Amino acid sequence: MTQIDHGSANWDVALNNELEKLDTATTDTGWVPLTLINGFVNQTDQNKTMVRKVGNITFLKIAMTGITTNTVCATLPDPFKAGAVGQFLVRTNGGNSFGITIGTDRSILVESSATHPTVAKDDYLNGLLIWVA
Repeated sequence: MTQIDHGSANWDVALNNELEKLDTATTDTGWVPLTLINGFVNQTDQNKTMVRKVGNITFLKIAMTGITTNTVCATLPDPFKAGAVGQFLVRTNGGNSFGITIGTDRSILVESSATHPTVAKDDYLNGLLIWVA
């Protein structure tokens, strides 16, 4: 932050520059629906897999069925990214745990756990993943 001396000339320029930086830091993309691939589908028309970025915090809402393990379900569009490989654990409605890995290439990979390598046809994944990037 720039220190602002209100007694000096053009103090408002420094203030406006700082306010502009603050606005950039809190930019909100709103929820962006993801295009699911490889047989994955949204859980319902109202409950969809979406991503949102507020400032440097990314939110990924997982709501999908048609799960195939060890398969990419979607790719994050610009400006969304993981920063580094991000790994998360989510559960199906049946209580089975699965990994979600966000790759540096923006791919979203659904991985099986050692104890639950397969999923039932009516299983769905729900979760909210949050990271800073």
